Amino acid sequence: LSLVAGPTRANAGYSPTGISVGKRPISDTDPLTERLRELRADLDAAVFLLNDRNFDAVRKVIPEDMPLFFRISAIDGPAEGWTMDDSVVLGRELAARGVDVVDCSSGGIAGAPRFRSNDEGKPLSSPLDRGLGFQVPYAERVKAESDIKTMAVGLIVDPQQAEDILVEGRADLVALGRELMFNPFWALHAAQALDHDPNFKMWPDQYAWGVFRRAQLANFKDVRIG
Repeated sequence: LSLVAGPTRANAGYSPTGISVGKRPISDTDPLTERLRELRADLDAAVFLLNDRNFDAVRKVIPEDMPLFFRISAIDGPAEGWTMDDSVVLGRELAARGVDVVDCSSGGIAGAPRFRSNDEGKPLSSPLDRGLGFQVPYAERVKAESDIKTMAVGLIVDPQQAEDILVEGRADLVALGRELMFNPFWALHAAQALDHDPNFKMWPDQYAWGVFRRAQLANFKDVRIG
């Protein structure tokens, strides 16, 4: 079990704080890492590792109003490895320990992440082979059957796609990674696309005046922006 810098994040103003078990980030130098891999298919052993003291240690160093997230690999390894049934039970255990949100990723412990390999562990021809939002059903099931809030991740690229996940109740939060690397203003652009910020009020003052003027270009004939 790896506690992810609870005091550091709290002092730096980060919110939320996270705990990661059997999922990035866990250092290969962590003495529990290899043992965790050995026990990965044993649900009872995995739950045993969720010692209440670990959660108490994090809670003591973060503000009371800071949510505690727990990142899991919802499906991992071969067919007889870690399954969604295991993750549902794990989600219930996490809820009982005061975890607020489960972040549902997959793969990466026994073999490559699932966006890079198929169920047999062979490389995919394209990252899109599994489809956009292919991990959303993991968050949806844990949310429905474990009575805990979940966060959907993985190949969530479009504002309407993200909005639908939330509106349909498939997850309580969505998180983006590579999309924000590609476009750091993704959230602001999403607000525009979903018509939540037609006048650029959400943009920082240093940018708002410029992007508002740029938007007016759309009023000129034959000018295409985007």
